[in-house]
Amino acid sequence: MPRILIVGYGNPLRGDDGVAWRVAEELSRAPLPNDVQVVACHQLAPELASQMSQTARVLFVDATATGAAGEIKLEEVKPGESVAPFSHALTPGALLALSRELYGNSPQAFMISISGANFDHGETLSPKVEAAFTRLLALLARLSRPEPSPVSVG
Repeated sequence: MPRILIVGYGNPLRGDDGVAWRVAEELSRAPLPNDVQVVACHQLAPELASQMSQTARVLFVDATATGAAGEIKLEEVKPGESVAPFSHALTPGALLALSRELYGNSPQAFMISISGANFDHGETLSPKVEAAFTRLLALLARLSRPEPSPVSVG
């Protein structure tokens, strides 16, 4: 059972929106501890609630169209509103609530978002997102430790 679940989501064929898929690819090549699992998906779906319920921490990674390109933002996520049945487009908070409702566990969770500059068709990251990629991986590595250092993007 993974202690940490990293969920990268977005569209890998829409420029910077694919940054989370790139993170997942990079992490799959890295020597991760056995208790860290990485999942890449196009959108958050109810099926993730089961995996989440068995973890201590979930790290969501996604691109955003707000903010300065390359800016990395870290926010703690709390369970949000309950979700409607048959929904296949969830927020991280709604997914945490679903995990709690169905399985009795809502793990600690963080949303790591990186501001993109280009969401056009293509598989290439913009120069500013590419330049911030190493910092994004370092933040994920820090948050993947049993007791992460104080929550900051630094």
